[in-house]
Amino acid sequence: MKRFRPVRFFVQALFTIGILTALIFFAYPQPESRPQEQESLLPPETPPDFLDEPAEEPPLVEPASVSFYAVGDNLIHGAIFRRAQQPDGTYDFTENYRAIKERVQSADIAVINQETVVNDYAPAEHYPTFSTPLEMLSALIDAGFDVANLATNHMMDKGKAALMNSVRHWQSSLIVTSGAFLGPEDRETVRLVERNGISFSFIGVTFGTNGIPVPESDDLLINLMSDEESMQKQIATAKEKSDFVIVMAHWGTEYSDQEDAGQVAYAQKLADWGADLIVGHHPHVIQPIDRLTAADGRTVYVAYSLGNFISAQDTVKRLTGAGLCFTVVRHSDGTLTVEDLYAEPLVTHAEGPYYQNICVYRLADYPPELEKQHTLSGAGWSREAVLENFKAVMGDYFRMPE
Repeated sequence: MKRFRPVRFFVQALFTIGILTALIFFAYPQPESRPQEQESLLPPETPPDFLDEPAEEPPLVEPASVSFYAVGDNLIHGAIFRRAQQPDGTYDFTENYRAIKERVQSADIAVINQETVVNDYAPAEHYPTFSTPLEMLSALIDAGFDVANLATNHMMDKGKAALMNSVRHWQSSLIVTSGAFLGPEDRETVRLVERNGISFSFIGVTFGTNGIPVPESDDLLINLMSDEESMQKQIATAKEKSDFVIVMAHWGTEYSDQEDAGQVAYAQKLADWGADLIVGHHPHVIQPIDRLTAADGRTVYVAYSLGNFISAQDTVKRLTGAGLCFTVVRHSDGTLTVEDLYAEPLVTHAEGPYYQNICVYRLADYPPELEKQHTLSGAGWSREAVLENFKAVMGDYFRMPE
């Protein structure tokens, strides 16, 4: 019988336990330990939900369009206001615009240049210092005009008081005006007309006032081309408060059927300052239409002169005007474009040596029998003469509506 040896038994037991512990450790390895701060720097297993969202599309707007009809100088000579005087001493000018009224009213917005001062302060007077009876205002409203430019070289013909009288009457009427203002606050007020959800602003400006000093006062202000700082400011304010800015510019060389370098240079400035379309007048004859590119890439149309709308002047060219037609279109993405811009010929009809029965016609509506009755029928007046000149000046922008 073997003898029991406690020490040997104890050593063997420890050896056996060590072998079993090692087997367990290698059979089941422990996970790696990582510093806590490293775990917080690792990207999440899945990206946040907002990274999967598509970019937001700009909201669509309702498409709309607004039609325009713009004409040139409403030049009221003595032959016009004398024929319009009634037995009681008042004046009625509605017959002068009878034949054009339907076309003017068919436009959403109709624009005119009021060459002479309309007032009831000074008596009616002919060239060279014009004064037009106040009844002209009601006649233009009846004809359908919505906007009038007052900034012309004849606006100071009867002095400060007559012009302020005129501005007050215009501002109390249905026609929006620009170019002459009753103080700084009035000039800072944007002239707005809204149609079909599109807002339009209008700014009138003239090259000068025929050498008559413009008063240095706070109660009457006039837009002059030379005051470029004011014009830039007015256009910038109008851009903020309206969708489309139209400048009505009184400029150019009288009786020249081509624009001059000054008009071209100033038109580019107006476009660069933010004008969206420019309507010109003053030369008393028609001048071409052009398309400019503004500093920001916009296309800006400029009609350098629409000629006389009505007058008692004495040549074929001076009794020919242009009706500027165009449509401003708002697309579904909110952008605005000028579409279908063209000019149609207008004529002032008058009869006899004293210019009786004066009336404005679209050439398309001018009755053939009146051609031989025209006061200039023996001095070159004919439909063909009007058309020949109009096509030569307006080129591709000429159209004779049916």
